[in-house]
Amino acid sequence: MLNQTLFKKLIQIKNQFLHENDLLKEANERKKWTHQEMETFSLKKMNILIQFVLKNNIYYKNQFKDIKIGTEGVLKTWSDIVKLPILTKELYNKAISDGTIFSEGYPSNSQHVHFSSGSTGTPTKLFVDDRQKKYLEANLLRGNELMGVHPYSKYLKIWRNKKEPSSIAKMFGLKMVIPMFDLYDSETNLDPEKISVIVKKIKQFKPDVIRGYVSALWVISNYLLEKSETLRIDTIIPSAEYLPSSLKRQFEITFGGTVFNMYGGSETPMMAVNPPKDDNLMLMDDYYRIEIVDSNNQPTRPGEIGRVLVTDFNKYGVPLIRYENGDLAINDDKIIGPFRTIKEIIGRTNDIFVLPSGEYVLSHNWHIYFRNLKSVERFKVLQTTINKIEIQLQKRRNVNENDVLSEIHPIRLKLKERYKGVTITWEVVEKIPQEGSSKFYAVKSMVPLEFNKEKYKLMKNGR
Repeated sequence: MLNQTLFKKLIQIKNQFLHENDLLKEANERKKWTHQEMETFSLKKMNILIQFVLKNNIYYKNQFKDIKIGTEGVLKTWSDIVKLPILTKELYNKAISDGTIFSEGYPSNSQHVHFSSGSTGTPTKLFVDDRQKKYLEANLLRGNELMGVHPYSKYLKIWRNKKEPSSIAKMFGLKMVIPMFDLYDSETNLDPEKISVIVKKIKQFKPDVIRGYVSALWVISNYLLEKSETLRIDTIIPSAEYLPSSLKRQFEITFGGTVFNMYGGSETPMMAVNPPKDDNLMLMDDYYRIEIVDSNNQPTRPGEIGRVLVTDFNKYGVPLIRYENGDLAINDDKIIGPFRTIKEIIGRTNDIFVLPSGEYVLSHNWHIYFRNLKSVERFKVLQTTINKIEIQLQKRRNVNENDVLSEIHPIRLKLKERYKGVTITWEVVEKIPQEGSSKFYAVKSMVPLEFNKEKYKLMKNGR
């Protein structure tokens, strides 16, 4: 195996080329701007996007046709953005289905297709065009530099399964993936014995960077606390779930490095990240416009909780303008460098389940089990007691109950085998009822667990 020093040299040569690339070079230059310069730049990007969709996108032509937003359809200030309609997931999925949201010159078969994790119970089909992909890469590279993540860093990922694309880093022994609770792999069970094996693997690999679901890192961190052990990892990146400040501090102690709360989704990666020694998340204002709005769709004040809307300035093939991603956040008026900030992301607030055996089940496991089912549109999983789980599956239109039962049969058998001592009830429904909150909880536990309690306390106090 080639050593890390040689690999680092090769990457430095590659980085020299990348830094000469205009997109990345310009992104790094913008870090030196004033806030006002960033606001002017981002407003210009927004106006260019609006002008493009008015000419090339059927969905937005219809949505914007009766809206007066200044001369020739251009926003004069950022306050004008509230005049634009919100793109909900329901509207997005309908526009994907009828083909109206694909811009002229960007047919669906020319774009990269992937799916969201389905954290709201409904996986979303997503498209990335080649133009957008270049901007995404530049934004990610800049964000990684801020977090101290380099191509030559020893990188450990605690993720949902073993399937990871091959890379040069893996060839050089600089990347490792530890899967968590793959339904079809008993070796990934998250029981106390397996946690000790995972910690041993981490110590042997000696990573510079560790990234994983907040809930997965919490389980490992608690084990380290119980054993009075501390690792030495420079960069810790909890992902995909709510990260309370108390847990951030715990990770700093147990993993022994700097914690970066990186916020992004399958639709819009790397939207925000906290700088070292600051809990506020810097918004990537040169790539996205993030809004936090109240129940009347108006901007929230600092300290208030609201719904997250996002506009991607560089997504032209399937534009996302004021897209409501299902997350909640706490607004703030603090400025760091040229970037606006938000105080906290409290979206993706699904739960961890603990079973009678002491084994943990992470919320993302359920998303993986159900997201590729052709007969199911949405799901909800509720743990009512430590040994009882209720599952609701909302069937798609023109699908009967027997079709759903037939498709989920292998999953039911596997879960019955894996979750010994747990009664699982299944119900196929026409529509899963919405709870009082604007946030839909696809995975929720009523069993007392510190990880689950803290976020609900925050949401109760913030509303």
